[in-house]
Amino acid sequence: QYRYCPFQGLGAFEATHADFFFGREELTQSLVQMVEGSRLSLVTGAAGIGKTSLLRAGLMHALTAHQPKQPDICWDIRYVSLGFDPLKQLAEAFVDPQVSGLKRAEQIRTAESFFHSRAQGMTQLVQATLSQHQDTGVQDRRILLVIDQFEALFGPNSDHSLADQRQAVIDCLTAVA
Repeated sequence: QYRYCPFQGLGAFEATHADFFFGREELTQSLVQMVEGSRLSLVTGAAGIGKTSLLRAGLMHALTAHQPKQPDICWDIRYVSLGFDPLKQLAEAFVDPQVSGLKRAEQIRTAESFFHSRAQGMTQLVQATLSQHQDTGVQDRRILLVIDQFEALFGPNSDHSLADQRQAVIDCLTAVA
């Protein structure tokens, strides 16, 4: 007996819906292997076919669920969906999800400031994020930055400020890839 409707309608499945996300186990496992073996992995496809669900309820859940089975790898999974403020949205991926209010705004502003120095700043931010896990005793610490709606960086635009932000995001991601 379900207390939760397993059909999401047009909404994407989240990691919390992984029990209802079935039929794509082979695809999910292929994606897990791709992510484990490569610094850059891409999921492409037509709009509405379930890429976000695959990433959230498939990949992100599988990596989190496998952590106890793979104690030598510690995944720090960050998710961002890009849109009209790509630098801020990328910065939000590096904010402690437990904070709110002014502390959250301060963390976003700090992370954004790293991006203004582009490649060097992004590298420093990633290194700082990884260093937070040093006391866990795990040798292989990895960040998985899941970027949804990446195509938003390439849409039409006449705003020079937005164009600069988009280019900064591309430069930052290129540096760490």
